Amino acid sequence: MNDKISVLPPEPIQLLDEDTTEPEFEVDSQQENEEPVITSDSNSYGSRRSTPITRARPRRSSSINANFSFQKALVSDCTIIDGDHGTKFAVWRITVLLEPNLKVVSAQRESYKIQTYRRYSDFVKLREHLLTRIKTAKPEKVHHLPIPSLPPSVQWYSTWKYQQVNLNRDWLAKRQRGLEYFLNYVILNSELVEIAKDILVQFLEPSKRHA
Repeated sequence: MNDKISVLPPEPIQLLDEDTTEPEFEVDSQQENEEPVITSDSNSYGSRRSTPITRARPRRSSSINANFSFQKALVSDCTIIDGDHGTKFAVWRITVLLEPNLKVVSAQRESYKIQTYRRYSDFVKLREHLLTRIKTAKPEKVHHLPIPSLPPSVQWYSTWKYQQVNLNRDWLAKRQRGLEYFLNYVILNSELVEIAKDILVQFLEPSKRHA
């Protein structure tokens, strides 16, 4: 985990609606339907051969709207916040990389991402909301859309030293890996994204305050 601990103010994000026009920022310079590129190399016998390189096309499996699909989630930069009554808690920076679904040509290669900050308790609420949505919207999918568990919270026998355990660097490193695995599992599950898109979009909106 990054040893640097700093206060990073949340930055606003904007998710494009399906009927919006092209984004103001630039997208990947390669068109979605571009033909494969052929390169030549030499083998050990001195002859030359052609090797096809197929350009990656935008995935449509985890589309959040007509413009973008989820590609990957990163959980990083743990920030320690002073709470009430002398308590402290950790806030994580969440970066979700997006893949454009648009046939737009640009002179520069650009990466697209949304960024927000969330506490562990926010992940707990997200998981609860996802489970509730599956049970109500797709009850027949309850056993076919398993939601992975989150990394464990502080055990009851360690609650007397909660602050010490919860902010331990090794503990936070394990929690970071667990949160990242959970979020990637969720956003890359196309069926789950389809039935709970609004929940995921709300989770990725910038928070006004850390409660």
